[in-house]
Amino acid sequence: GSGVTHIDKEYIDKMPNSQGGLTQLVRMNPSVRYNRSQRSSMNGAEIEPDDISIHGAPHWQNNFMIDGVNFNNDLNPRARRTTTFGSEYNQNAALPDIGSISQGINFDADLIESLVLHSDSISAEYGNFQGGVIEAKTKDPSKEFSGKISIQHTNDSWRDTYIDPQLKELYLEKKSHYMQAEYEKWIYNLTLEGYLSENFGLLFSTSQTRSSFTNYNSVDGSNSVYWSYDYVPDEKQLRRRNDNYLLKGIWLANERLTIRPEIIYAPQYGTYYNNFAKNSDYRLRQGGLIG
Repeated sequence: GSGVTHIDKEYIDKMPNSQGGLTQLVRMNPSVRYNRSQRSSMNGAEIEPDDISIHGAPHWQNNFMIDGVNFNNDLNPRARRTTTFGSEYNQNAALPDIGSISQGINFDADLIESLVLHSDSISAEYGNFQGGVIEAKTKDPSKEFSGKISIQHTNDSWRDTYIDPQLKELYLEKKSHYMQAEYEKWIYNLTLEGYLSENFGLLFSTSQTRSSFTNYNSVDGSNSVYWSYDYVPDEKQLRRRNDNYLLKGIWLANERLTIRPEIIYAPQYGTYYNNFAKNSDYRLRQGGLIG
């Protein structure tokens, strides 16, 4: 119907999706807009799902669902941890806003069988939002025993990065979470599936994303008040990690009844620091269990 876009497995497999998130799959839809300050050539190590606006609604007003279960993040989703020029450049800020993301878990699109985007004329069965709906369905186990393993890797030396001349010096100094001039990223995928009996099948799939980048927390004109005169710059090796585990069964109880029990575990982890102070490292954990 009007305002409903169906995305099947064939399209998902062909779609370039370096970040792995669900919102990358709807990039070609004209009703979807992305947060341009969230992702750029300067922060290639970030792995968070992209914020999107559907028909102009705020990104925290969308409804994200996996197999009928909502995984919106309602804990301060309007704030951001890393932006192009946010609180980390504000001399009056004591601490950067930790912020949040609009999706409660960073779910890997490789585990998705199909996706439906509801952008307007949305059914009354969906509620508690003012934007659109992204409704994902996970894969069912295949009849035949099969498996897949893959590894992806990229780093700063494998690409040419074009930076605005006004920002290039700051980018190369690597003094901000957002300036990730020296980084590497790994993505590991494993899937095992098949039927254990005529009527019962199991699928286990995991996707693990790892990235790290180098920063230097050192004195400059904006934060010198927080440092002693004999300061020693802190070299930071900051990390991002996202894990997805899916265990799903299918039981063909009879001709009219099919049961699909499943458990999804998707923790996310990152290390940060306050660039207005020394020894200010902190860790942020989020995500969790859906079942």
